[in-house]
Amino acid sequence: MKRFLSALVFLSFLIPGLALAQQGQAVPPTLALANASSTGTTLNKLAKLTGAPSTFVITATTDTSGAIGVVTTGAGTTGRATVQTMGRASCVFDGSTTAGDYVGISGSVAGDCSDIGASYPGAGQVVGQVFSTNGSGGTYGVMLYPPGIKALTPGSGTVTSVSGTANQVSVASGTTTPVISLIGPYTPATYTAHGPLIGEGTSGIAAATAGGAGTVLGGNASADPSMQQKTDPHLCGSIAAQTSGQRLCFIPMAKSEILPSGCTGSQFAAFTAATGSTTLTINREHWTGSAWSITASDTVAWSAAGFLGTPTCSGSITFAVGDALEVLAPGTPDATLAAIGIVLLMSAQSL
Repeated sequence: MKRFLSALVFLSFLIPGLALAQQGQAVPPTLALANASSTGTTLNKLAKLTGAPSTFVITATTDTSGAIGVVTTGAGTTGRATVQTMGRASCVFDGSTTAGDYVGISGSVAGDCSDIGASYPGAGQVVGQVFSTNGSGGTYGVMLYPPGIKALTPGSGTVTSVSGTANQVSVASGTTTPVISLIGPYTPATYTAHGPLIGEGTSGIAAATAGGAGTVLGGNASADPSMQQKTDPHLCGSIAAQTSGQRLCFIPMAKSEILPSGCTGSQFAAFTAATGSTTLTINREHWTGSAWSITASDTVAWSAAGFLGTPTCSGSITFAVGDALEVLAPGTPDATLAAIGIVLLMSAQSL
């Protein structure tokens, strides 16, 4: 009887996902863990991880980061809660909303979402964006961003010195608003650099490189917003247990992107745990003109009875335009690992 009931519970989660997949709709990524016995979770409210081993609990009014997503089923202080981590969902708001505004963690009601305005915030976690305008608090539709997306507070400081070539730079230093001027002569011998130009000299002009948001710029770093690093999430996954060498996704790149070392910001989870340890492969496929060829690889592993995957990502992988991102199951797949959700967060530099 217990096995029969367990099978019914599993099918109650699996069948809606299969129906969506058959209709050509994306299945939103979710994560299932036990509820914290103290406080626990509430339906349609934000949840975070707590304790060791981790359990789900609603966010506190003092939290400014750490929200994993919105509780969709199984809320309470016992059993397991399912939390949707990305995509369209419903969240309880602590007050009025305006369509298109950014959403953050409520500072007044535990677990609630909060409208934090139309401008991207300077601090705290950005949970997503709200779909509708409402005059008071309630449960409203949101577009959830992947967990871990936080606003960055720009750095500040005082310029104390600036160096130039042949007295071509003049600066009023020692202030928080320095004035930097070019004073000539403007006769560089060659102009061989490409991209935004930020100075001159007899051997050519140095090209700018992108500076990270919120950091003090140095060298040839540029503060031009068009040169800032941007991130793009790429989704992979499967509903059923994998078959031998199954391709979970194959995504051609429309622009140059980098999968960073350590797979920083990426998420790897499964609704149904692995029986034993198993490893999936992340590949860069390159089109040779007649066939696809794997030119770089990395891995993500699930331990026995594990729900969360651990990436190796020992080094960054750069994808050129036309390359493809691929995730493959092993030749001998785990018998039970299923309902896998993978969000690969990659960076792109726009010039």
